[in-house]
Amino acid sequence: MIKIIRNSIILFTAVLFIAGCAGPLRGTWVNFNSYYNTFYNAKQSFDRGERAIRAQTNQINPERPVRIHRTPLRAGRTDFEDAIERSADVLIRFPTSKHVDEAIALIGKSYYYLANYFAAEQKFNELYDNSTSSEWRREAVIWRGRVMLELGRFSEAINYLENQLTIDELNWNNQGEAEVNLLIAQHLIQLGSIEESEPYLDRGIALNPPRELRSRANFLHAQVLMSMDRYDDAYRVFNRVQRTNPEYQYIYHAERLKGVASREMGDYERSMRIFQAMSRDDKNFENFAEINYEIARTTHLMGRNREAIQMYRNVIHGSRRPPARETVAKSHYGIADLYRNVFLDYNIAAAHYDSASRNASDLTRLPEQFDARDLALSFGEFARLKNEVSRLDSLLWLGSLSAAELDSVVNVVRERKIRELRESLRQADADAGTIINVGAGADDRTDTQFSTEMGFLGHRNPALVAQGIQEFQAIWQGRPLVDNWRRIEAVRRAGTVAETTRNGTETRQTRQQADPLAQQVNIDLSVIPRTAQEKQRMQQQLATAEYEIGNVYFLSLNMPDSAKPYFQRVAETYRNTEIAPQALYSLSELYSAEGDSFLARRWANVIVSSYPQTIFAERLAGRYSISSAVPLGLRTPEDQFRREYRALVEELSQKDPIELAEDFRLFANRDSVTSLAPEALFRAANLYINEAGKDPAFVSGYNKRAKARSDFARKKDELAALRDSAAVVLADTALTEQQIEYWTALRDSTLSEPDFSDLFPYTNAKWDSARVILAEIPARFPGFAKNNRVNALLNEIRLPDGSIEEAPKEIVPIADGVYSCEDLGTEPVLQGGLRSFLIVSGINSILYENEISKATFRYKLTIGPEGRIRNIQMLDEPDEFGVNEVVMNIVRNQATFEPISYNEERVVAVCEFNLVVDLEEVVEQ
Repeated sequence: MIKIIRNSIILFTAVLFIAGCAGPLRGTWVNFNSYYNTFYNAKQSFDRGERAIRAQTNQINPERPVRIHRTPLRAGRTDFEDAIERSADVLIRFPTSKHVDEAIALIGKSYYYLANYFAAEQKFNELYDNSTSSEWRREAVIWRGRVMLELGRFSEAINYLENQLTIDELNWNNQGEAEVNLLIAQHLIQLGSIEESEPYLDRGIALNPPRELRSRANFLHAQVLMSMDRYDDAYRVFNRVQRTNPEYQYIYHAERLKGVASREMGDYERSMRIFQAMSRDDKNFENFAEINYEIARTTHLMGRNREAIQMYRNVIHGSRRPPARETVAKSHYGIADLYRNVFLDYNIAAAHYDSASRNASDLTRLPEQFDARDLALSFGEFARLKNEVSRLDSLLWLGSLSAAELDSVVNVVRERKIRELRESLRQADADAGTIINVGAGADDRTDTQFSTEMGFLGHRNPALVAQGIQEFQAIWQGRPLVDNWRRIEAVRRAGTVAETTRNGTETRQTRQQADPLAQQVNIDLSVIPRTAQEKQRMQQQLATAEYEIGNVYFLSLNMPDSAKPYFQRVAETYRNTEIAPQALYSLSELYSAEGDSFLARRWANVIVSSYPQTIFAERLAGRYSISSAVPLGLRTPEDQFRREYRALVEELSQKDPIELAEDFRLFANRDSVTSLAPEALFRAANLYINEAGKDPAFVSGYNKRAKARSDFARKKDELAALRDSAAVVLADTALTEQQIEYWTALRDSTLSEPDFSDLFPYTNAKWDSARVILAEIPARFPGFAKNNRVNALLNEIRLPDGSIEEAPKEIVPIADGVYSCEDLGTEPVLQGGLRSFLIVSGINSILYENEISKATFRYKLTIGPEGRIRNIQMLDEPDEFGVNEVVMNIVRNQATFEPISYNEERVVAVCEFNLVVDLEEVVEQ
């Protein structure tokens, strides 16, 4: 009986199974089988890949807007590939399963994490088009928005996402709508529409997005509010960042930026409390240098200037861990700002701006307005010009003295230098028995921190110089640092040899000859201007230097009030120099820019009446309707070139930059009258550089190289810290041999600098043109005032040795399609040879009849592509017999030259041609 029942149950189960396969239970069975046989494993692989992604540390850059939806990192690759394969298996084997939509989504997300964005977008489009579930269609919209963010299709994505929010069939819930709003905000930020993104961020956060996005959304929202100067709102939003328990870096930077926001609002006390509390929190140990910088910056803005300088220096030189290069750069910038605006010491300011620029290896990690490089150039130029003015002014004063007065000044200077040298030796004798620690002491860091202000190794710092002398004397026992020191010392100890005059007094000349120290003091008098021509030339140099200082104040430092005295001094003191009318023009322009039309017109009247033939007078006369005393027909060639240059400058905002760059180059090749040629070339180079810098490939390559350099610098700093730690550990006498070996290897380890030439970003044709032009400027115009800037640019974009083949020098036509033989490096060659041409053309016979045995005829030819002469110009004076004219006509009508080519194409060329005739040589042959 039991057996019959068991068989009946088996039979019933089999019938039910068969019926289910053919009926309603078939779908359930397919779903069950597809999930547990395939899709379950696909999800497991995908989840492992996502965990690997989340386990990676994604360092944020608080100086730029953070990403809410972060760019995928290179992790979990094998798991995502396995998820794609298994999900595809579901689609093939179980096309009717309820897991099809999820499998398509899983494939799309896996492609996204693998950075295969095009394949990912196809899958999300497939999911959107084929799914009947509003949930999965919403998911497709969100992930497609993320794909577009990675592909840079920002405008398209904004339109797409906003349209999708209006579709009722998608039944958007709060979380989905929140995420779409956050995506739209990120696309707007990428387009630079910061303020337009704020309402989307506010709405997205209010709709309660997924928890993993909430802290990043709040952080980005606060950053946007900071950029809009809404610091109070930003402070409030930064407070919300910590509530969702985000990564430490978000907590740290949110707290730090709360302090910055307080400082920007002028609440320095609250700002200082925040930073000081952070400095006491051990969790922030790695960031103590940055926190101390913020304390120094707050102290700076509170007006405690000298205290702030010391704090900045402590950040640079006294941090327990090496500060980030960006922190060092900002600290140098803060010191420079104080010396510039408070202490008015532009030399020291220039040194610190330069240090800030050199440490700014990754500009993306610094504030967008960080302009240390430009300020270093401007203030460096200012300091150079100030020193040059002081030198020239002193030399001109010395040149104005009589011979006796000059001798007196020279003797006073020489005596002072001898006293200084003698005092140094006396101090050395006094310190000869003093024990001096010549090793690296604890205070070395404090002294050397002034190196940027006091020159290389502090050679302009008297305290450091004295310390160096003491250390030297401690080692060399008072021996002077001069040649023949033994003999000098013997003479010094024996007493000064003096020749006494008849009245018992000693002459200065005799004392100097007898004093061995006087032989060590040399004063160069050759640089003092003696003749009127030398003085005039130096006055011109002085006027130019003072005018350039005014220009630096006006154009680079935006300090017009400081520029006015320099322009006015040049105009009034150096009236007869070439720079005087330019100074007057700058004064008029300066007052015009300030809106003072009365003074602008007044200075315009001065230049028109005093320098009527200059281009500046013509320009201002036209602007202010002032009648000029010089008719247009009497303008000089210099005026013509200056007017042409002015016309080119006025086209800067209207004409295609590359065409205008070529116009400037042509101008520079033709202008041999004015000093504008190098300036025109410099403008041409900058136009090419500006256009090349807009190339997205360049921007990407530049940022990639900057990041690689920054990473290497960070690793180098980390290795230095490890080596310091190893040196400390090795001082422990309780170490085992194995431990000693390990720490010794770590202490002696080095880090080789990688080859960054593969990341060289300045590689397209526009950069090639810029290189050619910049190299041409110092070669043709070694005295150009901006050659230091030219060389700095050229060094930055110069092709790396051995990595990229130098581009051939580009040859610029002297006119439309017309080249110069000199530029092409070729000379015209007669077809058939010179001897054959002289005989066939009859030139030999003409010269023989006129009893001319030797002659050279010089012509300037325009030769067409076929080798025929299109134009000929005689370069010699016509002779009284007309032979030169006859020979020129023969050459014009009968001479044919070998075609001249450039880049394998025949071209029109302008060449100088010397027709050399030697009848004696012809007879001998």
